Amino acid sequence: QMPLVWVELAAVDAAVFAKTACVKAIPDGEGGDLLSRRLWAEGIRSYLIAPLLVQKRLIGALILDSSMEGAFSSEHIDVATQVATSLAVGLENSRLLAAVQLELAERTQAEEALRQSEASLWQKAEDLSARNAELDAFAHTVAHDLKAPLSLLTGYTSFIAAGEVA
Repeated sequence: QMPLVWVELAAVDAAVFAKTACVKAIPDGEGGDLLSRRLWAEGIRSYLIAPLLVQKRLIGALILDSSMEGAFSSEHIDVATQVATSLAVGLENSRLLAAVQLELAERTQAEEALRQSEASLWQKAEDLSARNAELDAFAHTVAHDLKAPLSLLTGYTSFIAAGEVA
């Protein structure tokens, strides 16, 4: 289990992790900075930090610590750097995959909403078409029903105009 000091350090000073891979031996618990004293208290005598970088952007750090002084060699640094690079690529690919999946889900939702909207519009168009047909039928009926009385009135007014009605 990772000592809490690393978590606290990451929260306070991420710049410590942004360096190229580094190895540090912890001096005895009496001297040194606060970090060194905290690590000493945790039983850590040396550590190796390899940053997880993606396009020069820090996304994390691979931290190895040991209870032995001088536990890490240049070969350890090389291996840790390679592992950190692979981890960074894997984490970035995972982040990108999650972003693509989220976008795909959002697009699928938008397409479904568009399909529902289109179906609703088609239904409204059908309803309007049916109403228009009903209005046309009503107008035809009204025109037919008014034609007979209007013909009668037209004929009557022509008799009045001709002076045939007293």
